[in-house]
Amino acid sequence: MLGAIFRFLLGLAVVVAVVLGVFFTFIRTDEMMIGFFPEGERVAIDFETVTLKDSPNQYLVCPEDLCGGQQHLLSKTYAAPAQTLRDRFDDLIIREPRVERVYVSDDGLQTDYVQRTELMQYPDWITVKVISLTPQTSTLAIYSRSVYGYGDQGVNKARIDGLLADLDQSI
Repeated sequence: MLGAIFRFLLGLAVVVAVVLGVFFTFIRTDEMMIGFFPEGERVAIDFETVTLKDSPNQYLVCPEDLCGGQQHLLSKTYAAPAQTLRDRFDDLIIREPRVERVYVSDDGLQTDYVQRTELMQYPDWITVKVISLTPQTSTLAIYSRSVYGYGDQGVNKARIDGLLADLDQSI
């Protein structure tokens, strides 16, 4: 009797796996999944007053005197003018898969991007502000956060740490 129940459950699991595989391989389109998981309304981020959520699905990088000490990582000073830093960071992030630039401030120094996960097309918002320190030095603030869910398995942190490592190599 237990053997028959086990074979039935195993068969059911195989059928479910095949059906889901067919759905995600042949039927799913990015547009359909984006319709299921819209990025929501853009929320303007003010790094001087930003408040972290209780969930771990976010990552904040700021210079010491911005963000009220909430940051996960202190941003460094770059030996580049603000416009150069902005252009280099933008070049790096826009090369990432499934990234779209959705907002640029009037002065061009704060930009919002949306990056979607590959399979389910969940959106993450990434806000970047470049701050001029002197005519030849600048720094940045970055807030990467998930729209859906509570946890993110470290995706926001890994994304920003990777971009910062690439930025360090390009400046």
